[in-house]
Amino acid sequence: MTGQTKSMLKTMCGSITFLLLWNAAWALGESKDTRAVEPLITALKDKNEDVRRNAADVLVKIGPRAVEPLIAALKDADENVREHAAKALGEIKDTRAVEPLITALKDENKEVRRHAAQALGESKDTRAVEPLIAALKDENGDVRRHAAEALEDIGPRAVELLIVALKDENKEVRRHAAQALGEIKDPRAIEPLAAALKDENEDVRMRAALALSAFKDPRAVEPLIAALKDTDGRVLWYAVRALGEIKDPRAVKPLIAVLKNAYRVVESARSAWRPNLTNELENLNRVVERDAAEALVKIGTMAVEPLLENLTDWNFNESVTKVLFSLGWKPESAKDKIHLLVAQRDGTRLRESWEVTQKILLKDIETNVYCTIENALYAFIGIGKREIIPVLIEKLNVKGSKTMAEAYLNCGNDELNNAAREWASKNGYHISTGSGAAPVGWGGMR
Repeated sequence: MTGQTKSMLKTMCGSITFLLLWNAAWALGESKDTRAVEPLITALKDKNEDVRRNAADVLVKIGPRAVEPLIAALKDADENVREHAAKALGEIKDTRAVEPLITALKDENKEVRRHAAQALGESKDTRAVEPLIAALKDENGDVRRHAAEALEDIGPRAVELLIVALKDENKEVRRHAAQALGEIKDPRAIEPLAAALKDENEDVRMRAALALSAFKDPRAVEPLIAALKDTDGRVLWYAVRALGEIKDPRAVKPLIAVLKNAYRVVESARSAWRPNLTNELENLNRVVERDAAEALVKIGTMAVEPLLENLTDWNFNESVTKVLFSLGWKPESAKDKIHLLVAQRDGTRLRESWEVTQKILLKDIETNVYCTIENALYAFIGIGKREIIPVLIEKLNVKGSKTMAEAYLNCGNDELNNAAREWASKNGYHISTGSGAAPVGWGGMR
């Protein structure tokens, strides 16, 4: 041993100041003298975290010649030594450390297990796959997360066992397996992930939907469409986003249904996971509506015609209009122009085009599509032209419903009010009064 090395070792072992320790450690690393390994491992027991961390960094600089002592350090009684030894071995990436690190996955200390999992991921050694999948059952969330990330790092060589793990009896294993498969993006995982959309656990289904969004593969479309009816709002949300990424026209009508009924869909699912709500998910119906609209825009012009079919739905046509404009649509026919003005609640321009407006909306009333009839009647109420009142009363008597009668009753027009009461009495309905029962007031569209 040279005099310089002896001096550095003495400083490393005996100095009480951190600066001297750090400088001595770094110099030993630069020298790559294997006789420096033992005092550096001793330094892993130091009370100062900075000393321990820098000693580990120096051991990494020494490299393969430090591996055997570091492997031995994985069995040290001091947990700090074991933790930093696992971390250093991960950075050195020597295959000799794989089996000892696998053993360290069962260490009593969670930080040792966490660093062992991370190190095995960095090794990319297939011997670690099964032990890492077993580590997905670890009682500590950080260990489970790092085990999943390690499997992602190992990549395609871990896929077959991760697919098997999708059927594990432990939900945490299934959840993290789905997550890892989504990150690896191996096409072999598409059908197993699609099957996982029916898993009994909502977190597994959510991760499967999220994973499928990464593939953008049409094979996932039908299972994702089915997932739009999931009882958990988060699964629905991720299925919407995944369909937007795949951009398959088969998803257009199901996505329109979600956009149309976002509030009811989410409210029906909310109870399943209310304890886990975040601030953003408190308004999940808005988030789902936004992402369904964005998904339709991503699919493109193939969504235009199905959207136009819903332009005459009073409760939905404002949302439809926004998506259509995002797709670059412009109304060309007189019918589309009038329906757009109704959707925009533009009473002024509808009155200015009264002859055309009246002709198109009266034709809508003659259809057998209830929402189209309702849309036309509400538009007439909002426009507020007295000459149309006899037509509205006639249509109530011929094609009326409780919803229509309540709109008449509460719109602020006495003639329609009386007609609604007569209709309700004749048909045995009790109809509600109050502002909340009317979608639009008489002449309320400005």
